[in-house]
Amino acid sequence: MVSQKVVELCQGTTTVSSELGRDPTLAPGKVLKKLYGDDVGGHDEHKKFVDPKPTAEDLKKAWQSGKWGNSHPSDFFLKVSFYGCSTLIQI
Repeated sequence: MVSQKVVELCQGTTTVSSELGRDPTLAPGKVLKKLYGDDVGGHDEHKKFVDPKPTAEDLKKAWQSGKWGNSHPSDFFLKVSFYGCSTLIQI
């Protein structure tokens, strides 16, 4: 299952990419630390990770995690997004 923490990270408007776009002279590692502190990796969630089989709730969270505008992607695309987000549990 995609955790609420991953959903919140995906919905965030300030990202490493956006900060580097604003100021390309910044070091990516420093931006990462500034945005997320030491909270990168080492989560207990990765210990619970199993090969995911997305539920309806998982697909809803995958949809919430994206920035789709007024469109609603297909369930297949939401599953792809879900699997991508699920790998974030391991970092």
